[in-house]
Amino acid sequence: MSRFYKEPEWEEVAIVEIGEIWQKRLSELLEVDKVTLFCNSKQFISRLSIGVEIPVVHSPTPYLFFRLDCPEKNMVFSSFKLAKFPGNCGIIVSTAAMVYGPYRNKGLGTLLNALRIDMATKLNYSIIICTAKEFNFPEQRVLDKNQWEILLEFKNPRTANNTKLRAIVLNQKKNEHGKIIYEGDL
Repeated sequence: MSRFYKEPEWEEVAIVEIGEIWQKRLSELLEVDKVTLFCNSKQFISRLSIGVEIPVVHSPTPYLFFRLDCPEKNMVFSSFKLAKFPGNCGIIVSTAAMVYGPYRNKGLGTLLNALRIDMATKLNYSIIICTAKEFNFPEQRVLDKNQWEILLEFKNPRTANNTKLRAIVLNQKKNEHGKIIYEGDL
């Protein structure tokens, strides 16, 4: 077993801590008193609630689904998924990110993208990846603002969409010689 392996309870505690840090920023941006970040996962997390208690709902899916909402005002702002990459526990996939209609163009996409990066970092992943359609300019703008590197551009033969595979390397620093070292390395 790896010395970096963390128990699922540690991951849940880390996400709750991240949520508490981000709550104020999200509430101010959305101009509401309380926001709820709902999380539903078969793997290790049943829910994360910031400021509001919500029912636990278990999902048969192998990914984390998040929904940002304000139940008191019956508003849903955004949703996204984080999925463990099959075959490599050091990679997490950010997918299905969506900011809903009236909450677009307020900086929420950029802020929630930074939240996903923060979550992946604190959950000890090495890389976060995503794909984005080339013509989805709002998504490309958010990814550029959060410094996602373009690894590959390709035309998806199944959809005919030009797509960019993008990534961020997490938990790394450079030593005095310019060599990349990862947090936790001895």
